[in-house]
Amino acid sequence: SPDGKWIASSDYGARITIHPFSNPDEIVATLGETDRGYATAVAFNRDGRRLYSGNEDGRIRVWDTSTWQELHEQGWLAHRSAVTALAVSHEGSLVATSGGDSLKLFPSDPEPGETYRRERLSFSLEQPANWIQFGLGDDGRDRALLYNVPGRSIEIWESDPALQQESRERPPEEAALPIALVNHGAVLLPSGKVLIAGGGSWANVARSACYLFDPSSHSVSETGAMQESRAIQSAMILLPEGRVLVVGGIGRDGTALASCELYDPVEERWAPAGSLTRSPRTSGELILLSTGKVLLVGGSDRDGVCSACELYDPQTRTWAPTGSLAIGRSATSHVQLADGRVLAVGGLRKWREYPAAEVYDPQTGVW
Repeated sequence: SPDGKWIASSDYGARITIHPFSNPDEIVATLGETDRGYATAVAFNRDGRRLYSGNEDGRIRVWDTSTWQELHEQGWLAHRSAVTALAVSHEGSLVATSGGDSLKLFPSDPEPGETYRRERLSFSLEQPANWIQFGLGDDGRDRALLYNVPGRSIEIWESDPALQQESRERPPEEAALPIALVNHGAVLLPSGKVLIAGGGSWANVARSACYLFDPSSHSVSETGAMQESRAIQSAMILLPEGRVLVVGGIGRDGTALASCELYDPVEERWAPAGSLTRSPRTSGELILLSTGKVLLVGGSDRDGVCSACELYDPQTRTWAPTGSLAIGRSATSHVQLADGRVLAVGGLRKWREYPAAEVYDPQTGVW
């Protein structure tokens, strides 16, 4: 602990053991013995009043070091797999965690009105980090995040005060969203405006708010919000009738969605557009076929990459299954050929590049 009073360790058997620094052989407390999974990472905050523990179930648990009792309302689910590394910022406002294929930053305390902890930032990693640490700048404030992946050199993500200041001083005539977004969708409407939908911010995994960018006035205004918060990740397309279809995505709880919505640019409202029939998914690709229907290809669901494909009928606003890819994949490239067939090229499978191509025939519904 920062005050040099305690040593916290995690191992198989007893979950977390607390030892006096003056006598490491003594055990003064054992934490988490009733938890289902092993504790895999531990870190004290900078005043030593809290101990954070990462668990193999992906949860972060928080302990009061004066009583060694768990603060249940402070814990949260950080990853879908074991937490492999954990660190608390020097200022005490952020907690960095790693697990699965990501490294995330969370606020150390829930924000007002939050029912669950939401990440502020997430980095994609090829494999989990086994060490995380915050670095200080010359002003004594947290300036960088350092981490290490097994077999690699230490990586450093550094915040740039100059860029932050530049962002704060952006000229009023320059168009800007009211909040920074990632994993949102953008579509050019027949009116010439651009619809910007959903996505996530630093404090929210998914948002329902939508905006319109007007290139003639170089301005951004709010428009109707989606009925469900979602980080869209590419599955958004303009239909011939002028409406915009958004499919699946990541919801506020971090899980894939099966629900779909239609945006009417005249009324500036969203309406239900049915639900996927096979499984919720994110990162799927949408292709408008010559038949007028929309083909949903690939993406990711709770079991990994998807091979299942579906067809959306704008006339009935319903989804129906169609032929599946021979090999499931996400992040593919697609193009409609002159004869109406669809070519799917490459993509990711189990986080590795997949070189093969497949062709879909809308007449037979087969790849």
